[in-house]
Amino acid sequence: MTDADVVFIRQLIAAHPRASRRALSKKLCEAWNWVQPNGVPRDMVCRGLMLALHRAGHIELPPVRWVNPNPLAQGRRRPSRTLGRLWRFDVAKLTSEFFWDQMDRLPADALPAIQAESARRVRKVFGLQTESLFYDVTNFFTFIDSANRHCDLPQRGKNKQKRGDLRQFQMGLLVSRDGWIPLLSILFRGNHNDVTTFPGHPSTPATARLPHVASGLRPGRTGNRAGPADSQEC
Repeated sequence: MTDADVVFIRQLIAAHPRASRRALSKKLCEAWNWVQPNGVPRDMVCRGLMLALHRAGHIELPPVRWVNPNPLAQGRRRPSRTLGRLWRFDVAKLTSEFFWDQMDRLPADALPAIQAESARRVRKVFGLQTESLFYDVTNFFTFIDSANRHCDLPQRGKNKQKRGDLRQFQMGLLVSRDGWIPLLSILFRGNHNDVTTFPGHPSTPATARLPHVASGLRPGRTGNRAGPADSQEC
């Protein structure tokens, strides 16, 4: 995103003062010929880009004209007074924007140690038996553009929600048999084979971290081999 791109978006907004945010997004996709391989405009990606620029103060979008009437969705926006009272913090900060603003405060390299220590304390406090564990892999689609090369974790693959047209990432989760309490999670590329993420595979990061979350467990081996660069700690 260059300064010239931002200026263009400002001019587009000024040229259509009565257009909604959705309409502006579609017009920008048309102006930039921003479409998916199947020819469908990248409306959701474009809308997210414009919203990010708006929140950063680079552009000014028109006011929101439509609010989700779903009472369940509205109920989720209500602040939790109990949580704020118990933990003594401002629940108004529990927003997605605030969460993402804090992401760079925690080094990615520190996450495995934090997760291992959390698993150790959970085992000790709740007396979990970890001789046998359950492991499963699922995937989540994203709206990250195909031309975005800053992150190679999202890739196209067989999506469990039938969204093979979008880039996705895979997450492996190891839980206790007693209570299904999460003890270990790892992210993998979206085009990664589920079998090769299984803990016990020689090149899977989960293998090196098994001693921190389990005792008396004999990890198996898988037939395929995955490169260590295909995964990312979670």
